[in-house]
Amino acid sequence: APSTALVNPVEAVFQNLSSVEEKDSVVRELLDLRMFGDVETTGHFSAESISQRLERYTDFNVNRQLKEHILQLEAKAADQPSSSPEESPEPTPVDRADALNAQYLAQAREARRLHTSIEEKESALKKESLKLQGMKEVGRRTQSC
Repeated sequence: APSTALVNPVEAVFQNLSSVEEKDSVVRELLDLRMFGDVETTGHFSAESISQRLERYTDFNVNRQLKEHILQLEAKAADQPSSSPEESPEPTPVDRADALNAQYLAQAREARRLHTSIEEKESALKKESLKLQGMKEVGRRTQSC
């Protein structure tokens, strides 16, 4: 007899499916349904929709990491003995969140800077490679004459 207890939504979707193929089919349908809104009428993803999706994922991931970190800090603070009145007060969770957000933004800026630097170096290497190939070709032509 089926249980009357609340069922996890994922379990509810898969509970009546017996084969891996059926489960795979349901997952593909769910993914197609979820991504349909981000596909242009031509059937292709637009750069804007991909960018928006990545921003949403990044925001979600940063918020999740921030919550985990704050919970860890609060657990550590709860384990420590209370501070004496002369010590400075412990930063609030909001202060810690602001500090972590500033740290995240600084890391994102650094990652962008490094990415740009790598792209510039790759471009310079490609130009140098093309120049060397041209010089080799000139050398071959000179030798054949």
